[in-house]
Amino acid sequence: MRTSGGFTLIELVATIIVIGVLAVTVLPRFSDRSGVAEYALRDQLIALAQEAQQRAMFDHSGACYSLSLQADRAEVHRDGGTFDSGNFDDTMIVGFDNDYDGLGTTASGSTVYFDALGNLLTGGADCASSSIPAAALTIGISGGNPVSLIIHPTGYVQRQG
Repeated sequence: MRTSGGFTLIELVATIIVIGVLAVTVLPRFSDRSGVAEYALRDQLIALAQEAQQRAMFDHSGACYSLSLQADRAEVHRDGGTFDSGNFDDTMIVGFDNDYDGLGTTASGSTVYFDALGNLLTGGADCASSSIPAAALTIGISGGNPVSLIIHPTGYVQRQG
């Protein structure tokens, strides 16, 4: 009786089939960015909101700080204008292009303001004409994976989804 140290043809074919099934089911999860872009955009919007809030709290000049949400970008403003890039870095603007292509917010075209105590202000054209809302503001991120952020009237920013 002769013994061999190799594999039979049936064992090799079965192994190839198992590897093929794993490749079809597992590899798309590694190559698809489903949800990653939405979470990243949400986190950047939270950072922008907190940046505007902190600047409003620590700037004792009476300047009005806001977060402006447009169809193609989100920006932190001081007294209605964008920051001078000579004084601040470009992290005050998040564009919805490149990795965020096709994403947007449910609050596009709106602006939220923060008072000197960090409270959320809405409903006006600037800090003076806005007021603290009765309920929290939910900003959804449009895309394949539903995520959102919630800004409470007290200024607390909460992740959702």
